Amino acid sequence: PFSEVPDEELEWLWYPYICLGTLGLLDGDPGDGKSQFASWLAAQISRGFTLPNGEKREPANCFLFNFEDLPGAVIKQRLKANGANLKRVFIQTRTFKLTPEMADWLDGEIGKHKPLLAILDPIQAFITGDVDASNNVDVREFMERLKDIAERHGCAIMVVRHFGKGPHDKAMKKGIGATDFVGISRNQFGLARRKDDVRGFIVFHMKTNFERGDAMLFTMGDADGRKGEQPKIDFDRFEKIDVDVFFAGAPTTRGPAQDEREVAKEFLLKTLADGLKPTKAVKSQAEARAINATTLNRAREELRIKHVKVDGIFHWQLPSE
Repeated sequence: PFSEVPDEELEWLWYPYICLGTLGLLDGDPGDGKSQFASWLAAQISRGFTLPNGEKREPANCFLFNFEDLPGAVIKQRLKANGANLKRVFIQTRTFKLTPEMADWLDGEIGKHKPLLAILDPIQAFITGDVDASNNVDVREFMERLKDIAERHGCAIMVVRHFGKGPHDKAMKKGIGATDFVGISRNQFGLARRKDDVRGFIVFHMKTNFERGDAMLFTMGDADGRKGEQPKIDFDRFEKIDVDVFFAGAPTTRGPAQDEREVAKEFLLKTLADGLKPTKAVKSQAEARAINATTLNRAREELRIKHVKVDGIFHWQLPSE
């Protein structure tokens, strides 16, 4: 009975946006500022901070695992631009997949360095080949590896994900992959470019199990790319904005459905050129490239790709003719 369940108190990293010991999600289109926001957040934590509407904290460690940007030329410069204590922000020495063995390694590293926040950017790069990113069962099993680590060490873990294409009735469904990416996360953020001609981005608090915060507007300063500079990020203001209305009018970056299918066909031809591949792995790679399952299947049918079962595992293979 609940009379025997002990009370638990929430500890906030950033009220009401990020709670320690929980798993969170940051969604957005490539190039709109997700990694900039992640670097800004890591910088604030590393130097001791008062986040907007938050409480003053002592300097703390942060893990910033990023597989898309150059560590020294890009990520480090972003941290420096935002005043980070570089001794307190850690990055992986090489890329890795979050297998059960590597989850144990990450568990140990978090236990050793005790970061308040660990960011994995983008989550698709960490997914193992046996995980179908469009399958809720596979995604939940995979994400629970991170959820358990967060709970065990009282560390907030945030995973970064790209938006998919096509219309959605709810903004929280825009991210690529199965719905359980959202379901297992305690907080979900959506990031997009500002529409008011100010250089910067908006961060929406789209889903929460606690209390929903207002949208946050950020600005990006000037930087000389020829000198390797990165822009400084500054918080602008809070604003009440309906996230579903905001994203309802957002234009797609690709053309009509036929163009989407041609992209999917080109992907399949390239991926399967050197022989058959596990179906789950192909689907996961397609998701990482924002190719939805319906478009992928139509492209597969047009190319007459064959289903082949090898050692009990289904594979896709280009036709021999």
